[in-house]
Amino acid sequence: MSTILRELEHPVAITMWDFGWLLRHYEGGGFEDWDKALDELVERGYNAIRIDCFPHLVACDEKDEFEFPYIKEKCSIWHHNRDVKVNVKEALKGFLPKCFERGIYIGLSTWVQWPTYRPKLEEKEDLIKAWDKTMQFLSDNDLLHNILYVDFLNEYPFCHGFVELKRKAQILDGKVFKITETNMQDDVEGGFGEAGSLYLKEFSAEIIDYFNNKWPGYDYGLCITTNINDFHPEQTADFSKYGFFDMHLWFAHYPGWWDIQKEVDIADTKEKQKEVFDKIDRESEKQGDELLAWMDENTKKHYNWSKENNGPVGNTEGWGFVGWPYDTDNWTFIKQSAEYCIDMCIKYNYSFICTSNFTHPYFKNIWNDIEWHKKVTNKIKSTTVNRFWLK
Repeated sequence: MSTILRELEHPVAITMWDFGWLLRHYEGGGFEDWDKALDELVERGYNAIRIDCFPHLVACDEKDEFEFPYIKEKCSIWHHNRDVKVNVKEALKGFLPKCFERGIYIGLSTWVQWPTYRPKLEEKEDLIKAWDKTMQFLSDNDLLHNILYVDFLNEYPFCHGFVELKRKAQILDGKVFKITETNMQDDVEGGFGEAGSLYLKEFSAEIIDYFNNKWPGYDYGLCITTNINDFHPEQTADFSKYGFFDMHLWFAHYPGWWDIQKEVDIADTKEKQKEVFDKIDRESEKQGDELLAWMDENTKKHYNWSKENNGPVGNTEGWGFVGWPYDTDNWTFIKQSAEYCIDMCIKYNYSFICTSNFTHPYFKNIWNDIEWHKKVTNKIKSTTVNRFWLK
């Protein structure tokens, strides 16, 4: 099968603009002027974006405008910081052509963000219908240009707002469902057992098969945070069906480092930030060889999955820490992590490569380092992809 992603001769430098491209489309939000944001992105050397296209809202027949209130406890550093009202269909018709005009590739995804009005999304078939109607909407409006891939759910099966899917899997395991929607980055206590994992794995195959048959010509999958089930995401996803692999990984996943991530998350003063940044410097110096060997092992594992299943591999979120103080002027570890990991991705034939999950205009102190962005994106785009899947 020939697709845009599989035909790439060189890796693309991709950024994750998640739901922020729309939910922060207001004065002071960073995405108030899409033309300016996209021009600056191109200036920095990026030529691909992964966005939330809100399929559950595109597919809603009852209304077109949705309100997203600002609730501090539910909003992360990637969310809106004020109440917003959006029209997703009109926004997609306005934003995507601006990307296409600049030659920017698009990865379609969803985090399943919930507005005050909640369209029906209870059964797995509801998600299939939502994506089907979204593809039809995009086709009807000539918006399926430059589509790199379609990612049905963010960080399957955990970090998305399709709560009922996770609930059913845990019920099959006979577990008490304890998940909440706080911060949307929900985890499931205790993970999934054999029955729940099988249910999730079969659903991943079902949705990919449906779209390969109904909408051929695109690569389909569900992106993965690879620390799932003790670094065995293949237990809950049928990789044999995947058209591509978007594997998210951070040094924060290294044993013992998630405790440091927790310290980063609560470092709400300059003094606390300095303390935790100094600790990161000490620990990375002490454990540097082990950290790099661990990351190399995992990026190679992702490549091996892509090789075994004859599809491209990439990463749209990584590499240092999952979260970082958005207003800090110290991005040293995030940048160093990117440079190390980009080299590994190039070594293991990644087709799309991110520099961090903080490449948004409102992370000003890293966004404004234009020369650094140019340096790393030029490295990404100057290599050649071994398109073994075409042979």
